[in-house]
Amino acid sequence: MGLLKTVSICFVGIPLLASVYGEMSKPKTPEEIAKQAAIKKMEAQLAADKKKREQFKLNNPQIALMQDLRKELDFLRKNSRTKISKNIDLTNLKIVLAATYSQAELALQLDNHLEKLNTEERKLLSEYKQRLVTDQKYLFPQLRDKLGPVLRKKLWRQNISVKTIKSGYRYIQFSGSLFASNAAVEDTHIAMYDMLCKMRFKKANYQWSEHADSWVYTLNSYNDGALVTMYQAASCRA
Repeated sequence: MGLLKTVSICFVGIPLLASVYGEMSKPKTPEEIAKQAAIKKMEAQLAADKKKREQFKLNNPQIALMQDLRKELDFLRKNSRTKISKNIDLTNLKIVLAATYSQAELALQLDNHLEKLNTEERKLLSEYKQRLVTDQKYLFPQLRDKLGPVLRKKLWRQNISVKTIKSGYRYIQFSGSLFASNAAVEDTHIAMYDMLCKMRFKKANYQWSEHADSWVYTLNSYNDGALVTMYQAASCRA
């Protein structure tokens, strides 16, 4: 009974408190009315300014892109010709590959807003692209070279050997009894096609033994210095 009485009092008290608070919050003097109006006006102005800034960013995406470019360019100036660890695994290899394409995509996005860039920004973009081309020519052969050992570890249970050969490691060779089957050759190439194109291999060989004749697929991949998106690279339509 006591609990019900307490609850009843509490619920009766809520509107009473709200009424008292409402009375306290009402401005009672012209000065208070003017002050409250000024605060509301200021809040409205701040909201309008924020909306304008957001709209400006939408209409001028090159501003945020240039901020990203300056950070990336600073990194490239300090870390050119990065050497990839010989113990890199497949996951980290894919991360490096994605980061490389992300850098290129930033340059391509800014190319779409070239008319909005000032002279200094265009110079920075030009330097950025030149450094990317140089770095990619150094990086992609390393990535292809490291892919061989990485895939060997992944495919050893299937008794498949993998080598990356020729100048710049542009050829990849798969050897294993599995490839005595034409279907296995085709299925494997389809599964590997996307990665081989992104890594910019030029040929893929499949043979059932290291001394047997091989099935050779030519890949029309981009050159190492080409600045393209990952989607473009994956198509192998250079």
